[in-house]
Amino acid sequence: MYLLKTIIVATFLLIFFSIRKSKAQESTSRIVSSLNEFINPIKTISPDSNFSDLEVLRESLKDKTIISLGEATHGTREFFLYKDGLIRFLVSELGYKAIAFEADFSAVQNLDDYINSKTESINTGQGGFPLIQETRSMLSWLRTYNQSKAPENRVHLYGLEARGFSNICGQILNSLISLPSENRELLRRIQQTKYFDLSTKDINGVRAILPYLYNETDKDKNGLNRHCVTMLDQVADNYLNRKFGKRDEFMAANATWILENTNSDNLIIWAHNGHISKSALFRGASLGTYLYQKYNTGYFAIATDFNQGEASVFVKKNGRITLGSKFYPEVTSANAYEYYFNQCKFQNFMINISALNGHEVLVPFFSKNLSMKMVGGTDGLIRIKLSILENFDLIVFLNKTTSVDNKK
Repeated sequence: MYLLKTIIVATFLLIFFSIRKSKAQESTSRIVSSLNEFINPIKTISPDSNFSDLEVLRESLKDKTIISLGEATHGTREFFLYKDGLIRFLVSELGYKAIAFEADFSAVQNLDDYINSKTESINTGQGGFPLIQETRSMLSWLRTYNQSKAPENRVHLYGLEARGFSNICGQILNSLISLPSENRELLRRIQQTKYFDLSTKDINGVRAILPYLYNETDKDKNGLNRHCVTMLDQVADNYLNRKFGKRDEFMAANATWILENTNSDNLIIWAHNGHISKSALFRGASLGTYLYQKYNTGYFAIATDFNQGEASVFVKKNGRITLGSKFYPEVTSANAYEYYFNQCKFQNFMINISALNGHEVLVPFFSKNLSMKMVGGTDGLIRIKLSILENFDLIVFLNKTTSVDNKK
């Protein structure tokens, strides 16, 4: 009798799990089939090619105020090349004239000087801009493009933040030449001190002179000097409060400043997927959250994603942090978006989430909280669960990727 019950239970469980597996396979097949109807192939990632792959995006992108170009890692060669091509398309075909990077404002000004032929050398100092072979090609193209344009139609580059005190203090010292000697000495000392060697007393000293600096820059006609003081204020706030998410709030405010204080009606942003998302994926609102709240449908977020491949990241080796390459394996979990993307008919493709128009399969699918690969500056893989529909307007999927060329 006991044996019979055991056989019945085992048979029931076998049937139950077989049906469950069959339904899961049927669901996966339906999702992949629907994806195949909507995806557009990426035939080349070379930025030097024509824009035939990108023409399908023209209508979706042409009237946007801000287009954010995301990256799942800061060190993937194919992401950089593809974003270079997107920038060339947006600049030459849709008239975008302002590009802002997740990098230091003062450092990126040096790059702006280069693409506008004010200097012959490319130099960013310590600013967070990835000055590598892949971006040098983009800067060279922008420089050539600008040389054929009238001043009012040239592209300009901006940083979205002040990274540390050194560069921003230097820019303020160079701009406000009539500063009282005690204020100048304080800013110079802060400029020359390493960030982690600064004290709360030092930063409180900076905050004490901010009212004077703001008052002085009220006379600034183009607003640049005042913006530099604002960024100094932001860095001091970050140092003293260290509140997660403040950085994104400040970057969003700085993006708005660019739009309101330059001759450009629209803006391209280059940043990590985690920053450009429309909802708060981590502990605080993202850059994209603030921009989406302000510009609504005028904000368009393009995320990049990958199935497997290498990325350049900071790794710990022999007790030291150094830049190296790490391989991230193929996704095998059905709880990840890449699991389904990997089964599509094209190895590399884009899908316009904003154009799904209530699709009965894909809208529920992209509404699910599934994991999506993200890697920050270090080598840890972040498997953040999110709804693509709620966060991004376009997904660029590249199946196999390689590390950037870190040779400068």
